[in-house]
Amino acid sequence: MKAPFIFVIFYFLTTYSTVHGAITMEQIKATGALLRQSCQPRFKLTDAQADEISNGKLPDYKDGKCYLNCLMEMLGVVKKGKIQIDKAIKSAETMLPPELKDDFIKGINACKDIPLTKDPCENAYVGAKCSIENNPKFFLP
Repeated sequence: MKAPFIFVIFYFLTTYSTVHGAITMEQIKATGALLRQSCQPRFKLTDAQADEISNGKLPDYKDGKCYLNCLMEMLGVVKKGKIQIDKAIKSAETMLPPELKDDFIKGINACKDIPLTKDPCENAYVGAKCSIENNPKFFLP
């Protein structure tokens, strides 16, 4: 199963960023690729569908929204359908390169009071939509 391996990679990057500062865009992209490799098959998304989401076109179908939730859960910014604002801000502060950090934190803060439902997939969609609208540099793996 790939999830434990991805957790180890994410843990390494988090530890690395805590000790050495922000991770590079290359490291972010590599981590994103691993997350995508884990989440994409679980929801049977085609490469084209996952590419559209990576390019900012949010899905209007259940499996696509659940794919978003999977990515966000693996990043640790969503837990049981709830957006973990403090965790997201801390991750942005410690992991993101300076050129992304401020925009991401502003986007997170702009989205902290979005209304949530009992559907974790819908919540991930709403969170991603809000992030895209409030952060011009927001991206998904």
